[in-house]
Amino acid sequence: MCQSRFGETEPAGSTVRNTAAPVRVLDLRPRREFERSHLPGASRLAADEIDIPFLRPHRRRLLVAAASSAEEARSGARRLRALGYAVLPLDAPISRWPGPWEEGPERFPSWEPSPLLRRHRPGPAPGSAAVDLACGSGRDAVFLSLLGFEVVGIDRLHDALERGRYLADRHGVRVRWIQADIERDPAAWHGPWDLIHLHRFLDRPSLPLLAERLAPGGRLFAETFLEPQAAAGRRPRDPRHLLRRGELWTAIRSLAVLEYREGIDSGGDWTAAVAAR
Repeated sequence: MCQSRFGETEPAGSTVRNTAAPVRVLDLRPRREFERSHLPGASRLAADEIDIPFLRPHRRRLLVAAASSAEEARSGARRLRALGYAVLPLDAPISRWPGPWEEGPERFPSWEPSPLLRRHRPGPAPGSAAVDLACGSGRDAVFLSLLGFEVVGIDRLHDALERGRYLADRHGVRVRWIQADIERDPAAWHGPWDLIHLHRFLDRPSLPLLAERLAPGGRLFAETFLEPQAAAGRRPRDPRHLLRRGELWTAIRSLAVLEYREGIDSGGDWTAAVAAR
């Protein structure tokens, strides 16, 4: 839908021109209304959730705001623009959409997991166990649970785990949350694991454990910052939190590498990233 009125839309699946960002349709209605019927592929972000940072989409996404009325869509678009988003509000009630429709929970959350998980989207075998180390607000842990993994999310911060619990409850999935400092207590994630995920966190003594604690056939997805990050004037700058060139490769060289990258990512950060089995 490239125009703002349903009567002037292009065919479903088209994208807004003059932008490199994929379009994300945000449905601003309450959960029950969304699950009763929504536009195919739409994400749910109720109007009263816009102010919750870990529920919002990536700022590089171009958004289309849909709601029960045109005024509600415009109001939501104004709030999102104030947060730095590019937003096109639908200038018609969502009920005017001629179809097709989808029912049930959202298939594409408004927020996004780490780039590695988004690219590889791993599928589990029954009973597959995954751990998200230094899980923060829990988006990656919840994403893995949505894919069907039995997930443990570990972080040392109580507030971060509370956000993770909120997110899991919102999406109707179960994650086992553990408050622990994996730098001081490596036994907190002893494994073995069918999947290990680590995003933008570095504990050097744990690097060799990433390969050792995978179950046979298990997968590793890890990404964190490189030393040139500090030279570029970006955070973090503490050498304890920055990988040396080749350091991650040395730690995972016993694994079958699916993807490996060192350099500047799409957000301008210097990172090393690996997907391996």
